[in-house]
Amino acid sequence: MQSSEVIMAVDLVTSSEGSMRSQSPPDRQGDGPIRAKLEEGSGKLALDLRLSSSNASSMPELLEQLWKARAEKKKMRKTIREFEEDFYQHNGRNVQKEDRVPMLEEYREYKRIKAKLRLLEVLISKQDSSKSI
Repeated sequence: MQSSEVIMAVDLVTSSEGSMRSQSPPDRQGDGPIRAKLEEGSGKLALDLRLSSSNASSMPELLEQLWKARAEKKKMRKTIREFEEDFYQHNGRNVQKEDRVPMLEEYREYKRIKAKLRLLEVLISKQDSSKSI
């Protein structure tokens, strides 16, 4: 009995903005949600990989990014909270997962910012601890 293997290759190309995107063969342009998800996530991944390079970021740069991310998180949280309060006023109940669809991008962005903050805090504490040794 013969077995067959299927190997999928993804060719990542850096765009002019510095983010990565996948490049599929001309006959496979419509790969649907998988391709869209890869393209959506790869730019954010590139951003996070740049952040995690502790050699590339000095302490002042990390602190500035932390400050900006906190401000961005605060702004996003305010937007989400206003949506949730408005929803409660109109419907008399708290927002459930399926009610978040109109604000899905805002919820995703808020979650991404929170992850970025955690990463920055770890990088800052790592640089602090390496200086004290």
